[in-house]
Amino acid sequence: MLGKLIKYDLKAMAKPMAVFFLITLITVISSLILRKFTNITWVIDLFFGLISFAAGLLIFISFIMAIVIVVRRFVTNVLKDEGYLTNTLPVSKATILASKSICATIVVTVSGLISIILIILLSGGFKDFIWGLQEIFRTENVPVLTIILFGILIISQAFVSVCALNFSFALGHSHSKNKTLMSVLYIFLTYIAAQVILVILTVVLSKLIDSNLLFSSIDTLDNVNVIIIGITFIVLCGSAILFALTNFVLNNKLNLE
Repeated sequence: MLGKLIKYDLKAMAKPMAVFFLITLITVISSLILRKFTNITWVIDLFFGLISFAAGLLIFISFIMAIVIVVRRFVTNVLKDEGYLTNTLPVSKATILASKSICATIVVTVSGLISIILIILLSGGFKDFIWGLQEIFRTENVPVLTIILFGILIISQAFVSVCALNFSFALGHSHSKNKTLMSVLYIFLTYIAAQVILVILTVVLSKLIDSNLLFSSIDTLDNVNVIIIGITFIVLCGSAILFALTNFVLNNKLNLE
């Protein structure tokens, strides 16, 4: 059942993003084409400037829009009117929450990746970027394992952010009044709490590194891998806590059926 929910939610979230990114891509390509004809006449230069500005603005908006879409999907489909139908499905609220969280993480991660690629394209330095990556991998000898671990860390950070948003909005909607305002307040409180915990853990990790308790007999790349794994583990633990808290709120603090 989880697979069917993920397929349904992913389609609902990805469809508007696909249309928006298509418009953004067309704008970026138009800017690249006009770039080749600049310095011919001021009219072309003006259009190039306007199109380039519009493309940059659309790229920025597209990533923000991805966050808005996943939040709106969770709030509308779980916490508001549509929640009556969603929460009467023959599945647990944890399954529904898992589907929303997984799909939101996919949409946010892919949107971020596409935005980065579009920024590189718009700057006209895509070939230089690829060449730079190749040089880094060639000269620095970065292992594939480190790249994979870093990618997992990025996805984990996206997932914990989604879990934090879900928790904040679920808790905000447990109030009888000013639900949106309370949700925003809980977002800030959750962010502050996360930063405090992160600072504490960073200090502890730094002490371990300085005292050579953590890296006494392994090389630099292994050190990097251990740090990435450690941070990923902490992030996933935070995600699990936020997920459990959100599930508790949905089951005990909200009347969703």
